[in-house]
Amino acid sequence: MRLESSNLDLGIYIYKLYMTDDEINQIKEKAFDFWRKEANIPGYRKGTAPKELIYSKYASEIDKTFREILTDKIEQSIKSNHNYGVDSISIIDSFVNHNESKIEIPGERSKHEHVFVVKVSSITSLYIKDEEKLKNELNNITFTEYSLNKDTIDTQELAKLFFADKRNVDNIDLSKKDKYIIKLSIEVNDKIGIDISLHLGKYPKLADEIKSIKLFEPFELSLSKELKEVIQNYMQDINIPSNVENKVQALVSKITIIEDDEIKVQENINEFSKLYGRDQSIVSDILNNEIINYNINRLITISINKVIENSEVHIGEEEFLRKVLTTISSTLSNLRTPYHISLTRIDYNYYPQAILRSMIVDEAFKKLYYFLFGTELVSKDSRETSKYKVYNKLLEITKSQKKEISYKQIKEEMPYLLFDFIT
Repeated sequence: MRLESSNLDLGIYIYKLYMTDDEINQIKEKAFDFWRKEANIPGYRKGTAPKELIYSKYASEIDKTFREILTDKIEQSIKSNHNYGVDSISIIDSFVNHNESKIEIPGERSKHEHVFVVKVSSITSLYIKDEEKLKNELNNITFTEYSLNKDTIDTQELAKLFFADKRNVDNIDLSKKDKYIIKLSIEVNDKIGIDISLHLGKYPKLADEIKSIKLFEPFELSLSKELKEVIQNYMQDINIPSNVENKVQALVSKITIIEDDEIKVQENINEFSKLYGRDQSIVSDILNNEIINYNINRLITISINKVIENSEVHIGEEEFLRKVLTTISSTLSNLRTPYHISLTRIDYNYYPQAILRSMIVDEAFKKLYYFLFGTELVSKDSRETSKYKVYNKLLEITKSQKKEISYKQIKEEMPYLLFDFIT
């Protein structure tokens, strides 16, 4: 028996297993011996009936046992040679190579060679290729930790934005583009992706480009000079290559319209007061929390991308398919309720891409956690609950600096933080 293997992508391997006539016949004899001992043939004690009678009565059972033994032998052979955890093994093809020369080559080929093509999916995991290299790259990250100077905040203006009448909608009316804020998911390259809130009034070309785009529908986005600048500014500490193409993959995940409705504004203020009291200055604390989350998510995103760049990525095929089907099924169920999410239809191309990226990022976060603390991230600790611990550790090992920013700077240089705060 001999094996040949090739790696397709993301932990999917194709093996070719070659068996001689003699090896196949040995398995057939093993299957027959099992049923010879079990065969109940009238007039014969167990184990003494002629081979022809046993085959005539137990042919299907013998064939089934043969396939079970063969499959087990193939699986055991592959597992002993596969260097990674196995999620699933499936035989996808089999055929016979005929040696027309009829020449035996000891230890290599028989007159006939039985070939089994087997697909192996490794379990979802990341394998760091060079830990020392990754350590150096993490240590050399230059990071700016922002904090808000609360004394610079115009509380009344901020409260007006916070309590404005906001509604999530499914499409855009270009005649009112100044009232729309969109959440745009952009694949900067195959390793970097961002979710950024943009005010369409400032990007008329973008507004025109997405006017007919449906929610969660992937499309090719033209990167204007302004958009490239806002992406670079948003990422801050990630050097986006200057040769990034003028078109990237993107999708709109949220459309929010902000309108002047005094009644709705007052309703929002009243609801807020029930929870936090009448002091509206607390909205500055909410904005400050938005900045803290921006810091955390940015540094963790930078570090996760370093892990992915330095790792071999494996995705469990069955786990991936389960998540895709579960997500689509859940979305279909939600669409049948009066509380459905804003989706006019399901884009079946979006879910596999989004789930694949999500699985890779989740595994990279687990690997980052282990790399930082030397212990596994236990199941009860989610990425959300552990991110503060990871962030603080990263601040210790990276080249980080603190920078206080004013409310005016946020409005002029980092308006997407305000838009996240509003929506």
